[in-house]
Amino acid sequence: MKYFILILFLLTSGLTFSQGTDSPKSGSDYYREDYLRYADFVYVDYIQTLITHREGDELADPVILLNSNERISCSFDDLRGGVENYVYTFIHCDAAWKPSELLTSEFLEGYREDYIRDYRFSFNTLQTYTHYQVVFPGEQMKLKISGNYLLLVYPENKPDNPVVTARFYVTENAVRLEGKVRQAIDLEERYEKQQVQFKIFTDNYPIVNPFQNLHVVLKQNGREDTRITNLKPVMIKGSEIDYMHVTGNVFDGGNEFRHFDNKSIKYPSDRVQKIEPSEGVYQAWLMPDERRSQKSYITEDDINGRRVIRTSDGTDPDIEADYLDVHFFLPFSPFYSNGNFYVLGELTQWELTKKSQMTYNFNRKGYEFVRKLKQGYYNYAYVLVENGRKSGDISFIEGNHFETGNDYRVYIYYKEPGTLYDKLIAFDRWK
Repeated sequence: MKYFILILFLLTSGLTFSQGTDSPKSGSDYYREDYLRYADFVYVDYIQTLITHREGDELADPVILLNSNERISCSFDDLRGGVENYVYTFIHCDAAWKPSELLTSEFLEGYREDYIRDYRFSFNTLQTYTHYQVVFPGEQMKLKISGNYLLLVYPENKPDNPVVTARFYVTENAVRLEGKVRQAIDLEERYEKQQVQFKIFTDNYPIVNPFQNLHVVLKQNGREDTRITNLKPVMIKGSEIDYMHVTGNVFDGGNEFRHFDNKSIKYPSDRVQKIEPSEGVYQAWLMPDERRSQKSYITEDDINGRRVIRTSDGTDPDIEADYLDVHFFLPFSPFYSNGNFYVLGELTQWELTKKSQMTYNFNRKGYEFVRKLKQGYYNYAYVLVENGRKSGDISFIEGNHFETGNDYRVYIYYKEPGTLYDKLIAFDRWK
């Protein structure tokens, strides 16, 4: 009965629930359009540019402090134009992104769903679209507890037809974190990998049995396929919980992200080879990329896989930035039969699914990918997913360097004895 009220509208609609993660699945269900994913995901082709962040900073993580004035902004474009009555609601999840065993009233105060009322029409663009934005929580829908949350958006009276889901986090900051990112300690890994070391200081916040009740998640940049979730402390001394020298806290260093700039449609800019108008949308071809796995590390500023929507052809990128079909090309010969290549970054929602998979062109002897993207500045990388694996190998194309600048996020969850959910008691982000 505890799930009933929380997800009644989903159960009665026949929408399929996921208890899994974002990584590629072997089952066919994952590729069904009505398969609910507890992830940042766009379910229909006419929705583009899903962006979620803390209000006021477009490069901030979608993390807010419980009982504060901080809010989350989520926006997207509907390329059909016109007006759709979109409804949104929230699902509270545990540390592994499965639905919590809570009643709706236990995590949400006020309405259980509401309309997205902020929408604007594109102006002076070849591609027509309507820009939607919702900022929350508000007076009508307040979040009562910390943890992982999923924003679910669907058309009015059609809860079985989601258009987007987006993750966000509410933290209590009940404990302090101190940490650093360093070159891997292991001699065999030190020139290719990075190690995340940290301590938790509980101060006056009591934690019962941290070995069992604490759940730590480490993420590099926005990647879900390489996240680390099974860390246990090496030592507990008073209010200090030590993760400095644990095993399993090592990530591939990778390489600085590739980039391109398509802020202008009037002339090709950084790494754009040419731009041409076509029926309904511009076409943009990027400069051919190259394999970097055998090249030396070169320092380069990037935004670690993120994107920034901008246009030099107007003043308001939300509604004046146009869309382009962006063509990627990675020369590679011969065809690689032991896996698939993917374009990874926020421009593909960090997915390793069919939506981000490249195809091989035997005539051009290389891998191709086309993605409809709004004008702006973008980072991306190429990863290989070997047959039978779920995580991507960034070193195969991009190389591995301990000097690479990466963003690391640490989430500390605590399941207090006698409760039914995972509190998010700390969050931090390190380079």
